[in-house]
Amino acid sequence: KNMKYNGKIIEINYIATAGEQTYKEDYKVIYNKIKAIFLMYDVTSAKSFMEATWLYDNEVKPHFKEMNLPIPLVYVIGNKTDEKERTVSVELVKEFCEKNKLISYDISVKTGKNVRILLNDLLDKCITFNEGIGVCDLYM
Repeated sequence: KNMKYNGKIIEINYIATAGEQTYKEDYKVIYNKIKAIFLMYDVTSAKSFMEATWLYDNEVKPHFKEMNLPIPLVYVIGNKTDEKERTVSVELVKEFCEKNKLISYDISVKTGKNVRILLNDLLDKCITFNEGIGVCDLYM
C-alpha cells in the first residue's frame, strides 16, 4: 500500500498472519526483510497476551538468533482499550517489554484511540528511502 507521509510517498508492505501456524514455513523468508513486528493482544484476554508473549519468546527471538540477524522493532500492542474490563495489567505488559526492550502501545481500533500515534511512531522509526520512495516492511 502506498501513502503520503510527511510530504513523501511511502510504500508499506505488511503481512498479517493473526498468529496462524499456516504461515510458520514462511517466517524465515518474511523475517529476513521486515523492519517491525506487531504483537497484538486483547487487553480483556490474558490468554491473548500469553499467546503474544509465547510467539515472541518461541518464534521471533529464536529465529533472529538462529539467523544471526538483529531483532527489528517489536511493538506489543494492546487493543480494545475502549472496553471497561481490562484483565491484562499495564504492569505485566511493561515488565515484559522492558525485559525484552520492546515498545508498548495501548490502542482501540474501534475508536481509533492512539492508532495514529502508533503508526506515526512506526513510520518515523522504520522508513528507509530507496530512490525517493520510503519503504516499511511490517509483520503483524
